[in-house]
Amino acid sequence: MSGHTPHHPTSLSELELAERLVVWSFRRWVSGTENWALVEREFRRQFADTAAQGALRSFAMFVEALRCHARRVIRYHQPGCPCLGSDEVCVLTLVTATQAGDMNLATATGRWLVRPEGLDRLVEAAAALGRAMACQDLLLPRRLGDDVRPVRPAVPFDGTITIH
Repeated sequence: MSGHTPHHPTSLSELELAERLVVWSFRRWVSGTENWALVEREFRRQFADTAAQGALRSFAMFVEALRCHARRVIRYHQPGCPCLGSDEVCVLTLVTATQAGDMNLATATGRWLVRPEGLDRLVEAAAALGRAMACQDLLLPRRLGDDVRPVRPAVPFDGTITIH
């Protein structure tokens, strides 16, 4: 072990462009259909004309797999909030892991988010999004060491939702 401690971001300002795109899009997509046009517009801005629709479709499939098969309530911050939540970090970790070809980390992270019947769909959609992003040089930085796994909360989930 090198002694290097991986940096775990806690705010949007600490994220690279590709990471901000994922979190920004995720927050808007899950916060309501009125925001979907904003996400589509941003994907058209960030991706080549021929790639934008495919990337958006992969992103929508990712969110749909998460929505349909979530193990629990997925917490996220409102679009304008500067904070970064643990489930948002899991979303980033999943897309980053698939983009890097680390299917062990992708699968472990996916298991933390969804029930077993939705795992393959979630990971496949994350991988498709990661590939589309890589084709546009939207590379997500690896922030986690190879031995790091998603951590379960110390207290059981009480059913409340935290939104900033």
